[in-house]
Amino acid sequence: GEWPAHGSAAEPAMTPDAPLEGARRGVAGLLLAAGASRRMGERHKLLIELDGRPLVARAAAPLVEAGLSPLVVVTGHRGDEVAAAVGELGVELVHNPEHRRGQASSLAVGVAAVAGRCDAVVVALGDMPWIRAETVRAVVAAYSPAENRLICAPVREGEPRTGHPVLFSSRFFPELRRLTGDVGAREVVRRHPELSARVPVDDPGIHRDVDTTADL
Repeated sequence: GEWPAHGSAAEPAMTPDAPLEGARRGVAGLLLAAGASRRMGERHKLLIELDGRPLVARAAAPLVEAGLSPLVVVTGHRGDEVAAAVGELGVELVHNPEHRRGQASSLAVGVAAVAGRCDAVVVALGDMPWIRAETVRAVVAAYSPAENRLICAPVREGEPRTGHPVLFSSRFFPELRRLTGDVGAREVVRRHPELSARVPVDDPGIHRDVDTTADL
């Protein structure tokens, strides 16, 4: 469903312990690339070449270009091959041995890897190779604890549905790590509309993923 815009009168005041403590540590990136591509049969969609590069490398590239650090890629299914596909990008690799339990398990592994090292994290999906670096930068720029913008997601004009990637303040890391099954991070967004911001972008890639070869 549609996320409310930030700035409503119902917004609660931030409690003293809610703002991030100490010096600003920056924004990390987290690319979830652990799932199996069941609709592709024997082919692993993240390894399919798109304009000469593996799809997962194209999904990681805008996060690198936007300067997210650290940038963690969570691998699972055929993890060695996925790791090799992004090896030249200078990312950190974390393997999720429980990836068959659903996306939430990979999210938990990834959040654990960046916890304590950043003020916020941008969560992206390995099967979305068309997102632009400027979209990532816009989501990061919208982040403002002082203005209760602790979750930031991109949206295109005229479309009610927000897309990917989504930024989460470290305040939500414990909640993200408690998700189970195939529940994605959107469940955390749904619980906190008063702390969520919609970030206008002109990028069709925020909704475009790859499920079958017809999507390429």
